[in-house]
Formats: sequence, structure tokens, C-alpha cells
Amino acid sequence: METNTSDLSNNFQRLTHSDDRSAHTNTLEPQHLQRPTIPHLYGSLTSQYDTVPVSVAALLEQASLYCRVRAFARCHSTLHVIDPDLTQHPVVAYETFLAYWAQWRLADSATVLEDALSSAQQSGKNTETYGIYTLLRIALGRAEIFTKGDFTKARDGMREVRRWLRDVPLDMYTDVQV
Repeated sequence: METNTSDLSNNFQRLTHSDDRSAHTNTLEPQHLQRPTIPHLYGSLTSQYDTVPVSVAALLEQASLYCRVRAFARCHSTLHVIDPDLTQHPVVAYETFLAYWAQWRLADSATVLEDALSSAQQSGKNTETYGIYTLLRIALGRAEIFTKGDFTKARDGMREVRRWLRDVPLDMYTDVQV
């Protein structure tokens, strides 16, 4: 199946960034009621979509939907359309991790996260601050419980999360923190 990234990008951008709300009203509905212009997003880290090009966010959404319906071959073919320079991006890596995890391909899950963290460190990013890289480390720890029988990273990750979220009210959590 060939994925046309420009069509996906245009549709995604049109759906999520439309300013013309009148185009979305149904003539049978009262004029004071308008349908929401932003569709439901299915990816795990939608708050991070602004860190990748719109075309990549659209592909991640499509891959997430394929993964949810267990169409893993289509999910992975969609993920492989993403520019190789962006496959190490934390959002792309996490969605790829989830696709492998759902298939119980644990070694592949761990490898994706190891590569993303290693790439970020090599490019000079501070991966020790709280945020998206904390999530990647926790997920890697979870994968290593099964692939290496090592609980160390998972335990350390949970301690890190407790410190990180200690003073954050529950209603202020982002999708990364949840």
C-alpha cells in the first residue's frame, strides 16, 4: 500500500488547523451550534506533534490507527514512509515502540528506544531533563524487564517519575506525563 504523504499532510492540517468553522456546520443544526473542528487524535503523544512536520504527524496518526486495529503490516509500512532522519525523533520512536510492543516484539521495541536515546545523546540533546526522554527511558526499562530480565532501568525510571510529578497536580498532567 502506497501512502501519499502530501494528501495525508493536507488532510491532517485541514482538519486540525481549520479557521473556517462555518465550513463545518451542518445546515440541519441550529446555527449557534457548531461541530468541533479538531478530530479525535489517536496517537499517544499528540501534544508533541508540533515538534515534527505536519506530514509526519499525519503519518503517525495513520500508523496509530492501524496499530489499534491490529493491522501491523500497514502500521509498519506507514512508519517506514517517514523520513529516515526523523525516525530517531522521540515521538516517532515512541509510536514505533508501541507498534512493536503491541505485537510482543520486545527486542525490537527496546532497540527502537535505545537507538532514539543514543541518537539524542550523540546530537547533544539533554536527555536527563524531565519530559519526553523520561518517557522513553521508562518504556525502555519496561522492555528490558522482558528482554534482559533487568529491572534496574524500570526501577530508576519509576523513581524519576515520582520526583518529576511529586508537585504536579493531576489535572495538569500532559499526555507525556500520563
